[in-house]
Amino acid sequence: GPKDNGAAAAAATSNSLAPDEVPSTVDQTEEQKEAENKRQFEEEKRLLIEKNRTELEAFDKTTTDINQSGRTSATEQDRDSSRDAMIAGHKEAVKALESEFNEANPEGNKMDVEDKVLGTTESGNLPISGSCRQVCEIACELIKHLLGLQLYEGARLAGEGVSAYFKERAARCDKRIRKQRQYDEYQAKLAKSPFMLQSYEEMYGSDSEEEDESSGYLSDDDNLDNEESSELLTSLRRGAFPPELSVLFGLALIGEGGRNYVAAKCIEKIDGLEQESIAWLHSGELESTIAGDPIWGPFQLAMTEAFGRTTAYSFVADFLRKTNKEDQWSNHFAPLFRSHLETLQSTGLLNAVTELRGKLSPYVNFRKNQLLKIMVASNRFDVGLVVSPKTGISFQREKGDMSPTDRVNVALSSMTSIRNFLHLVWKVEDGNLSPFCTDIVSLCRKCLSWLSDDYMGKLSYSQIHEVVEHATSVLSKFCTEPITKVKKPKSTESSASEFDVESHQWGEFPVMSSWQSSDCRAISLAVYNLAVGCNVSLFSGWEHEEFNLKLLRRRHGNRHFGVHIHDKRITGYLKKETEDEILKQWKRLHDAFPSFPVLNFEERMTEVKTREWYRGEVEDRNETARNIPIARYAEDHGIDMFLAFSSLCLHLSKLETNALVRNRLLKQVLSVLLPVSQFCVDDMIWESDIGEAAASVEGFDEWRLLTDLAPEQVQRKASGKQRKKKKEKIIEKKVQEWIKGTDKPVIRTYVKLPTRELRSVWNASATQAEVSEDDKKLAQEAMQEVHTTITQVRSCYSEMAIEKASLNASVALLELASHRACYDPFACLQQAATFASAGLKLGSSDVHFRKALPDMKECTSTEALMILGRADCLQALYFPNESAFLCSYVAKVCRLRRTSTDPALGWNDQWRILAILAFNVSVLIRTTVNTVLDKEMKKSFLSIWERDVVEELEIARRDGWLWKRKYVSAKNGNELMVGDEEQDLSEESDMDDEPDSKIGASQDVDMQLPATAPDLPLETMTNVAAMQPFIAADQQQMPTLDFRNAAFSQAQGENGDEEVSEIQIVSV
Repeated sequence: GPKDNGAAAAAATSNSLAPDEVPSTVDQTEEQKEAENKRQFEEEKRLLIEKNRTELEAFDKTTTDINQSGRTSATEQDRDSSRDAMIAGHKEAVKALESEFNEANPEGNKMDVEDKVLGTTESGNLPISGSCRQVCEIACELIKHLLGLQLYEGARLAGEGVSAYFKERAARCDKRIRKQRQYDEYQAKLAKSPFMLQSYEEMYGSDSEEEDESSGYLSDDDNLDNEESSELLTSLRRGAFPPELSVLFGLALIGEGGRNYVAAKCIEKIDGLEQESIAWLHSGELESTIAGDPIWGPFQLAMTEAFGRTTAYSFVADFLRKTNKEDQWSNHFAPLFRSHLETLQSTGLLNAVTELRGKLSPYVNFRKNQLLKIMVASNRFDVGLVVSPKTGISFQREKGDMSPTDRVNVALSSMTSIRNFLHLVWKVEDGNLSPFCTDIVSLCRKCLSWLSDDYMGKLSYSQIHEVVEHATSVLSKFCTEPITKVKKPKSTESSASEFDVESHQWGEFPVMSSWQSSDCRAISLAVYNLAVGCNVSLFSGWEHEEFNLKLLRRRHGNRHFGVHIHDKRITGYLKKETEDEILKQWKRLHDAFPSFPVLNFEERMTEVKTREWYRGEVEDRNETARNIPIARYAEDHGIDMFLAFSSLCLHLSKLETNALVRNRLLKQVLSVLLPVSQFCVDDMIWESDIGEAAASVEGFDEWRLLTDLAPEQVQRKASGKQRKKKKEKIIEKKVQEWIKGTDKPVIRTYVKLPTRELRSVWNASATQAEVSEDDKKLAQEAMQEVHTTITQVRSCYSEMAIEKASLNASVALLELASHRACYDPFACLQQAATFASAGLKLGSSDVHFRKALPDMKECTSTEALMILGRADCLQALYFPNESAFLCSYVAKVCRLRRTSTDPALGWNDQWRILAILAFNVSVLIRTTVNTVLDKEMKKSFLSIWERDVVEELEIARRDGWLWKRKYVSAKNGNELMVGDEEQDLSEESDMDDEPDSKIGASQDVDMQLPATAPDLPLETMTNVAAMQPFIAADQQQMPTLDFRNAAFSQAQGENGDEEVSEIQIVSV
């Protein structure tokens, strides 16, 4: 009925399907048939086994009845033979059924055939052929390797195999004991009844089968058969492990998961192991010294050495760290590790390892690392227990939740422990950190963040002070130099010499950075590098040098470059939690430090997040950091750690009554907040030079090579613009010439302008008050000093005397130029450089020109002019690095005024002149470098020039060139047409190739070249004006320059007036 209808429906459906669809239905039907046949076979096999069991039970019952009625040995033997025959018949029936099924289903028998070939079903268990000690040693080594390979199931099976071995050994031992008792009993009966006719086999049965199954005599059988080993035999009957194997089996269960209670109880046997002595620390040192230690020596030792208590704890700590289950098990293992640390302290091992110094042998270093793993793990478990006591696994029978006081004490104890052993661990090699170091950074961050966030208001003054002291000692290892502690004896005596941040009038952002001491600067540098490390995967934030693009390391993995280089600033992305902490601390700082300007961090971050570079960085970061983190060495944890330290210092400053200590605390707070905030908000909020090293021209070019980006892509990422303007392309071309050099002589780029033009424009834009009589008197005294020094030059007869006198004359001319009453400072500076070029080169000649630099915002135009004069003198004495530093400083001041919107930092013609003069000095510096330095030193010199400095100098060069063109056109009666200026700037041919014949002889000067460069038309900083009185206003007779062998010439000006031309120095 129904079956027939179903078959008909299936047939109809098959006929209606397409040809390519029919086989799938047929296959499905065959699979259903195979499943049905297998189900029927299993059912038939079950019924057959049940029938055989029933027959065997009936036969055994009959045998029991016969025994109760009394039987002979012959009857017993007959019944046993019949029973064996019955069992054999049952087995044959089952095999026949299986053979019938396998013939009907050949595919289903494939697995059985494979098992038979491999011997896994027919051959049975392997024979026992080793003692308990051998089995445990082999099993321990095997499980160690399996755990290292993360084959946790295999490690568990190995442990269970050992347990089965123990049970089998116990069963065999019980059989031997039972046989021995039976034999003793038989001998006793035989002694009582000498004529007893019943044999031993007839009384106790034959043990031939057991003898066949026996594996022979094992070395520890006598020990197991001994009556004194009853406890050991009892343990073997239960399959219990020795302590070492128990610990390894528990770790296998932890790795596999699902049997946490059993795992915890197995690992708790760790304290049953023997504790090592101090001699263990140096074990193997003599052998490695004599025979030489191979690379695999420590590894072999770790795999083959039997566990002691300390080595077992080290193995457990290492296993939990590699499996990322430390937080899960911190509550359970914290008491165990804390107790073992106390044991290590009592045995002297902790003191011994902290006293290790110098180069250690591989074995001693291996032992040291084992102890350090225990220390780090113990502190991590304690911190985990403090931070989250109610989470994780714990099977300890101890008291309930920890009190707040106990939690704080445990946290302080952890910080003390880290402080004590940090010197053994912390080591930065090429920016790389070991796993030990990254673990310690994460641990410190977790502990300090918990104290600064959750328990800030619950800590007393002494507790906060203790935490800050520990944190200061720990962070000193992370910085380039030790951080000054907030409190030390007699610190109030030096309070007068320290900068008082609270009484200072800060004004608006950007704030000054001169208040920073060396240790505060080290904090800021560390914070800045860590912030960059969170964005640049090829840079380690733990580098001791400030981030620059030459520190990028080629590493495996992603090459994410997420910072935005803009002017002198480096800006990047930090995670949301870090931004929230910065915002919270700025609000707290305003409450504790009202005189400091308010930074609206939240609004500025909202604005930054709308910018194109930030949105692009978020997209790139989500794509890049999907698999591999950008911060490879826990730089993100380092940032959080420094912010937690800043939060603790800020809270302590509110409670501090000592003004000096409070002042230092606020300095440390600002040293953390200012660099990390500027990194986030993409705006200058302080005037520190931290961050400028990344803008070096050579480093910028190296970044281009590392990131494999085209120049257009680099410019787009660096400037945030889709397309560069025409003027920016010209500037970029010149910047590349600074990077790679040019075949054209550098001196050809020198901008030659008449000195009288510079002087007239300078005086026209001067805003100084009228020169007083005192100023004139000071200038006269300076002029008298110039006259004296030049007279000394004329009276010299030896080369050494001339060199010394020339330096004195140069210094005197610089002093004269610095006075307000000096009529022509440009001539003074030019003559100062000329006399300096005759001085002694190198050595200590630069001492005369070393002076402190003013703050960039407070630098006046006269001070900047004097700085350029000193730079010109230094390059004449072959000090290119020092000269380039001073020239870069003036260029930065000019750039600050050119781009500033502050009316107090106005841009006028004086600063334009200074920018042009700075470019001319840079030309002379590079000319000196090309003349006196070799190829390698020339290449290293390129890194001195920072990108923003080069851009400013190139802009100044364009300004000077246009000024010269306008001046010449005006002298010739021509006017520049509208658009000529832009056309000149866009010319591809270098404007330096244009001859200077348009400027008449009365406007240019050709200086005699130094002996080092006779083939170059080397000129000094500016053309020298006519020899006119150096002191303005009065017509009184003043000492005048009387250069011996100086040639004066007069030329007729183009306007017909007779005027004295610029002086041409022939020799001095």
